[in-house]
Amino acid sequence: MPPIDTQVAALAQYHHKRIDEALFKDTTHLGKYGLKLRFKVEEFTKTLSEADRENFYAIYSAELERLAKEDDHHAHDEPETGNLGVIFVVLVIIAVVIYYLFARPLMG
Repeated sequence: MPPIDTQVAALAQYHHKRIDEALFKDTTHLGKYGLKLRFKVEEFTKTLSEADRENFYAIYSAELERLAKEDDHHAHDEPETGNLGVIFVVLVIIAVVIYYLFARPLMG
């Protein structure tokens, strides 16, 4: 009997939660853990018919993509304008130091 859509979505949410938890554990190798989850899903889907398998993966993938878009861990897509200000201030400080060390004594 194939799982219903809500069960597939719940499984994807559970896997997403487990991967998030694994991110913060030093003892877990994230790549191996992800492959282990993928292998379990693949073993389960082998028992489904072709149409049920396609439906399962469509729902599972869509739910994982939705969770990834909602997740604040993926904020790296936004530009970081704060770093430009810091770089500018450092460059101004370097320019002032160079002026007082080299240019001012030569002019004076």
